[in-house]
Amino acid sequence: MIASGEIDGELSSEQVELSEQERQARLIGYDASKRVRGAFYHGTEHLLRQRERGIDAADRTRLIIRLLLVLMALGFVIWFFFLR
Repeated sequence: MIASGEIDGELSSEQVELSEQERQARLIGYDASKRVRGAFYHGTEHLLRQRERGIDAADRTRLIIRLLLVLMALGFVIWFFFLR
């Protein structure tokens, strides 16, 4: 990616100027789980749109269960009328 020019291969001036103490101070307040979760949400557009609309994980779970129940009912109806 560096060769194609998408990522700058050199360190930014901010990274160069950080002293060891400043790096340690940043690491003390570092929470990897929030960072990973945030990166996941920002990397997936559909989850960002759902988050903006107020749809959370529980709502997504309810939608999936509802979809599965509808598909099962549809499968039963097709079986009952056409395959029995």
